[in-house]
Amino acid sequence: LVFVKPVKDKVFVGFVLQTEKDIPRLRHAGKEEPVLCSEPVEFRTEWRAFVRYGVIWDVRPYRGDWHAHYDSDVLDNAVRAYTGAPAGYAMDFGLTEDGRTLLSLRKVLVVDLAVKLVERQSLSDALLPPSRLSTGS
Repeated sequence: LVFVKPVKDKVFVGFVLQTEKDIPRLRHAGKEEPVLCSEPVEFRTEWRAFVRYGVIWDVRPYRGDWHAHYDSDVLDNAVRAYTGAPAGYAMDFGLTEDGRTLLSLRKVLVVDLAVKLVERQSLSDALLPPSRLSTGS
């Protein structure tokens, strides 16, 4: 069993490849299309970490046991390892029944800071470093 997901969104929906009969589900991905593969896991609890300029600003639970807790070192290491990361993004993590904290391949969300700045000027101090703020004059 292998969980397979395309690197690019919408090439195909990620799924667990169980037998040779599942291979045709990869038909939308060309031979050169990069994919992510991992062992399939069931998460007991899942969180989303919000990252700004390489710093985790917040982590919110969104599914599972609200009393469980993740290994923060795993989150820190994943953020550090994400070279070429955009200025703002979110990463999903999960805790397995056996206590492992793992990065979820389901989502890495890019936050469009420029759009947020235009839509809500009051957020500019929170979203952009001082050197990128405009004075509006």
